Amino acid sequence: MSEPDDTIQILRTNLRNAASTFGESSAQYIALKEMVDASIARLLGKGQPQEHDGTAQPRTFQLAFRSR
Repeated sequence: MSEPDDTIQILRTNLRNAASTFGESSAQYIALKEMVDASIARLLGKGQPQEHDGTAQPRTFQLAFRSR
């Protein structure tokens, strides 16, 4: 596999994990899905990289901690 293919596979795995952990209707999953979709579009050349102008706030996640 090429590097973009490997990256896409990793992103999809992360998205599947988020769906299993938080559920597909959770804010965490939806935010991650938007980022994964944008990243895949950029990797496939279907989107332009977004320039950061300093006005937008980066997304934050509230991750669940599950002790063993």
